[in-house]
Amino acid sequence: MNTQTQEEIKNVLKKMCDALPEKLSANCEAFVEEYGDALLVLIAQEIDPSTLCYEVKLCDNQTKIFDKLPLAPLNSFKMDECSICTTVVDYLDKLLEEDDVDKEITKIVEKICTVVPASYKDKCSTLLETYGPYILQMIGQLADSRQVCQDIDFCPTPAGHVHLIGGNKCTFGPSYWCRSTAHAAACKADKYCKTKAWKN
Repeated sequence: MNTQTQEEIKNVLKKMCDALPEKLSANCEAFVEEYGDALLVLIAQEIDPSTLCYEVKLCDNQTKIFDKLPLAPLNSFKMDECSICTTVVDYLDKLLEEDDVDKEITKIVEKICTVVPASYKDKCSTLLETYGPYILQMIGQLADSRQVCQDIDFCPTPAGHVHLIGGNKCTFGPSYWCRSTAHAAACKADKYCKTKAWKN
């Protein structure tokens, strides 16, 4: 799905919002603005709309999406690190299929982080700035986005999966973590490095 198609779909959704009663219209437009890109990515992955509706907690199994819209606060939409990572990796994979894509990581960050809700854009940017080149390399080697995200410890690994010491660079310890702010962020050791290693 290219950018023009995505914008056309979002415009149709906004027109549908305009047709709703005034109380619903504002919530609908805010929802489309906040989550439109993320929903388009999920829909493009062929997720059943009723499942999607249920997953974003806008409806239960029997309820239509707009029946609950005014009752569902937009900030209740939660994405864990694994969901953010898999969404970003899936979108990056689709983006890399386009011939005209610029593979410079900063431009990719700007483009990809539009598909996650606004409240998660910082996490998305950090993920791509820290692991972007590695993710680009792994997309071609691993079967799916979940495996890529498991490899960088953003998604849990299945039971019985052996995680070798040294297989993840964060297991190397403080000498690796505190080598740079990027390593500290990637290994979730910022606080440790600031208090123990980077004393000024």
